[in-house]
Amino acid sequence: TGQATFDHIRRFAPQWLKIDGSFVRAFDTSPLDREIVLSIVRIGKALGARTVAEWVEDAPLAERMREIGVDYLQGYALGRPMPIEALTIPLATAHPAAGTPVDIGEAADAGGDTADASRGAVAA
Repeated sequence: TGQATFDHIRRFAPQWLKIDGSFVRAFDTSPLDREIVLSIVRIGKALGARTVAEWVEDAPLAERMREIGVDYLQGYALGRPMPIEALTIPLATAHPAAGTPVDIGEAADAGGDTADASRGAVAA
């Protein structure tokens, strides 16, 4: 049930909340989906968690997600899936949130959070 999900969020205090793409995709056409996305963003802010919106398919939707406070975006608006070999920067040296190089191995050794770099999210 929904109550059980909220109970899990309260008990485990996640660092990341991923907003399902089905809600994000319908953000402009469904008042209910819009409210769900806005609620997840508000809950994320209250927890101090980062939010990730999936299925951001175009620049206008990416801008709306930024405006409402989503922290990270995933979707075709940012790029199409590609083979790892086609990447122009090594994953181990790029941290999209900070915009500065970071060694993922060092961050993990120091107890740092490396989830954003490994999940392919881009800061909004």
